[in-house]
Amino acid sequence: MDWSRPFLHSSDIFDGTIDAIGDGLVVAPIIRVGSFHSGNPRDTYQYSTSSSSREKKSFFYVFGHQSEYGDYSSRLGAVTGEDVAYVFGAPLVTSLSHFANNYTKAEVTLSEILMLQWTNFAKYG
Repeated sequence: MDWSRPFLHSSDIFDGTIDAIGDGLVVAPIIRVGSFHSGNPRDTYQYSTSSSSREKKSFFYVFGHQSEYGDYSSRLGAVTGEDVAYVFGAPLVTSLSHFANNYTKAEVTLSEILMLQWTNFAKYG
């Protein structure tokens, strides 16, 4: 939302509201669960410096790319699960009937990068 404009179109207000609700319902709980999982809930009285209590590593990522020829309106942005096709290499083959097969060259490259990142994460943590 561009707050420097004195008047906002109702669709801008709607989109901004949806973004804020999405952050509150999806992003904030993910960060909270990651914090609990890592054993670091940010309460100093619960923090221990002994060598027996090692913090676990927690990771998450945000996939913000929307497929060029996807099934959803560009106004919605990337939807939940949009990354699945890229993680499993659907843009690299044409025989996966569940996924679309009209990906751009940039999306093929994105799929290769995501598969490499997931593979490296599985190998090295």
